Amino acid sequence: MPTATYRTSVAFPPAIVFAFVADAEKNPRWHAHVNETTWIDPPPTRVGRRGRQTGHLFGRDWAFVAEVVEYEPPRLVTFQVIEGYRVRTSIVVEPDGADGSTLTLTVITPPKLPGAVDALLGRLLRRSTDARARGDVERLIRALEAEVAV
Repeated sequence: MPTATYRTSVAFPPAIVFAFVADAEKNPRWHAHVNETTWIDPPPTRVGRRGRQTGHLFGRDWAFVAEVVEYEPPRLVTFQVIEGYRVRTSIVVEPDGADGSTLTLTVITPPKLPGAVDALLGRLLRRSTDARARGDVERLIRALEAEVAV
């Protein structure tokens, strides 16, 4: 399956970063391709909680329902699309050894294709994700700054 991983440093403590990125309703504030996210199930966030998301990516509008399939605060949250294109997104937040965090975003897209095709799609996904992720991280930092300032 084509996989793309992006890792970056964020100058905020892990608990603050995790609380923000694990709340899917905040996705439009830091993911450029996300227009709207709403939780279907009531709080708290937990394995099995579902949410709807809409957006625009690669020249197309999209909508899906995703479910939290891994939830280990304040370190790991994984969302699996259950209605729509079956993307799986994991976010890991770890201390960076100073006062900040290391954020690792991994996106896995189906299906597993024959060798060369899967490798090519994986490279295209990584290139696209890297470019998009840099902007998303900049938006995440601005959103965290605004959140902490409140």
